[in-house]
Amino acid sequence: MMNTFLCDVYVLLYRNAVYICIFNYHNYFNFF
Repeated sequence: MMNTFLCDVYVLLYRNAVYICIFNYHNYFNFF
């Protein structure tokens, strides 16, 4: 039970990290 919970949390954090990276990447190019 706990292993599945940790896996779900890890996936959510990973998706958020990827989304933030892509968001910052686009903002970086909007400055130039």
